[in-house]
Amino acid sequence: MSQIQRAPTGGWTYSEYARLPDDGNRYEVLDGEVLETPAPTPHHQKVVARLLVHLLEYVEARGNGWVLQDVDLLFASGHFLRPDLVVVPAHAREGITDRGVELPPALVVEVLSPSSLLPRLRRGAEPKQEAGTGDLGRGAPPLRPGPSRAR
Repeated sequence: MSQIQRAPTGGWTYSEYARLPDDGNRYEVLDGEVLETPAPTPHHQKVVARLLVHLLEYVEARGNGWVLQDVDLLFASGHFLRPDLVVVPAHAREGITDRGVELPPALVVEVLSPSSLLPRLRRGAEPKQEAGTGDLGRGAPPLRPGPSRAR
């Protein structure tokens, strides 16, 4: 279940965000509020891994940039986001720093699952798209994996 923490006086700074606990949960700051979601499920991770493999093949074969997983997006004021995947175009390489991605990426992918979807629905906004990314990718895995097929 997600929890929301109010912003410190004056809003969240990156240093305050970086001090949030490293407890296996995912933290993001949207409009001055911290959203906390549990660690992704194995099914969620499997979907992200498949997308990562395909994006890496496509982007690297063309020399178009970099595909990053589980990295902070820090380019929009008041938002510290951690999507599943980010594609940074080659011309924006200087936006990749030790802190995260500090320039708008070409693509942001958030695989939706019940634990990540509810906080976003409550917010009623698409901050990643509003922040100036070139595209917003969404993937919604089934809530339950289908039956296995024997080969």
